[in-house]
Amino acid sequence: MTHFKKLAALLLLMPLLAACSNAPADSIVEDLIRGQYEQAHSMMANGHGSVAMPTLENVDGVKCRSEDGEERYRCIADITQSIDGNSETKTVNFLVYKYNDEWALGS
Repeated sequence: MTHFKKLAALLLLMPLLAACSNAPADSIVEDLIRGQYEQAHSMMANGHGSVAMPTLENVDGVKCRSEDGEERYRCIADITQSIDGNSETKTVNFLVYKYNDEWALGS
């Protein structure tokens, strides 16, 4: 098989292999992170603390890889948040897993 045929076969198989991945979509991971921030703000608004809470500005660069099981993924993302007008971006490492057919966020 020539190099061209091998490359063509590889390019045709890549989308099929990617479609077989059970990893959560980036949008699902972003929604989970946003949900964590909303939950923290809700708790603070209900009188469970008086500390200034960061505001989520952006989630970018989500990357997940399988970890010790079919529905457990170790993910990283660049999270930009602001607190008292100061914005900061950090790369954060976290776990995403399925629980009762729903994606959940872990540490």
